[in-house]
Amino acid sequence: DKSRLDDLETIRNRLGSIFRRSSDYINEHMVNVNNFDNERISYEDYLEMIGKTEIIVDMFRLDPYEGFSFRIPKALMLNRKVITNRLIILECDFYDPSRFFIIGHDSIDRLEEFVKSDYKPLPGEISDRYDCRNWWKNDSM
Repeated sequence: DKSRLDDLETIRNRLGSIFRRSSDYINEHMVNVNNFDNERISYEDYLEMIGKTEIIVDMFRLDPYEGFSFRIPKALMLNRKVITNRLIILECDFYDPSRFFIIGHDSIDRLEEFVKSDYKPLPGEISDRYDCRNWWKNDSM
């Protein structure tokens, strides 16, 4: 989808104007669905990459209200900021402007503040909801 790529280009350009050497720190890996098997990375490599990152980009595939990928809870559990175009995030209990920059909602002028500001950790009761280790617990015990 060209509009998603245009949105990413806008973000990349703004980061370049804020931080002169930002291109040295941006690691992009986009998979072409027509060549999926040749371009995908292993889950192990993905975890290594996400563990080193400060901001994760997560874009919808078909519709901004389609839900969210597992990258969102992973980012939250790792205390990572997220740039996304998933408007549904605004309705989630874990949404906070310190954690999310939402393309199509936030002004591009807010990007610098978002990148430079501190991350507000999730309250325990919210993070527990998204930690899959808690999904298998029997509360009646």
